[in-house]
Amino acid sequence: MRRLFLAAALSFVCMSHVFAGDTETFMIDFKAFVASVENTQDDDLGQDSLATIEVKYDEFLKAYINEYKSQMSNAQLSDFAKYRARFKKKTLRVKGKRGMSKVAGWIEGVVGQ
Repeated sequence: MRRLFLAAALSFVCMSHVFAGDTETFMIDFKAFVASVENTQDDDLGQDSLATIEVKYDEFLKAYINEYKSQMSNAQLSDFAKYRARFKKKTLRVKGKRGMSKVAGWIEGVVGQ
């Protein structure tokens, strides 16, 4: 729970810098956001916290598309794609574990009867 709070606090700080207009600052903040999500234990990411993190990710993505993408160098575009893939990997893993546990519970309920 403490890590989740730290991740939320870090992402709030990151979002305050997103609209500064500097691509380098945007990249640093996005990298920090992705790192905080990756460093959060899967069990600490409940459905509500995952939804909150995804809203913040969507805010980053909108800012990227609307403001920063046209100003970024090829290296920054490549880095953004890597950070985006890392974020998606983490969130899909958490969602996959949650889905698998539901399926396992269903199977156990059917077989156990």
